[in-house]
Amino acid sequence: SFAVLLVMALLAPTGLGMGDVKLAALLGLALGWFSWDAVLLGFFLGFVLQAVLALGLLAARRAGRDTELPFGPALLAGALAVVLLAGDGAAL
Repeated sequence: SFAVLLVMALLAPTGLGMGDVKLAALLGLALGWFSWDAVLLGFFLGFVLQAVLALGLLAARRAGRDTELPFGPALLAGALAVVLLAGDGAAL
């Protein structure tokens, strides 16, 4: 997860900040405690949540194609969803 976001940030520095990359590293460690599936699901949910938010803002004309949206809250929400789904530490 960290490596993927790091490559994305290096390839398109205006699209993803290094704060998001650092947060991804910490979330990857936390979700890795549950399983690799938890890591993948957490980051997938983060991307999906960000896409839904962006599409909603575009549809409501509250944002344009050039509007920068923070990715950290979506990453945190995806990780939180996975932790809540995992419950008491059971494998996903």
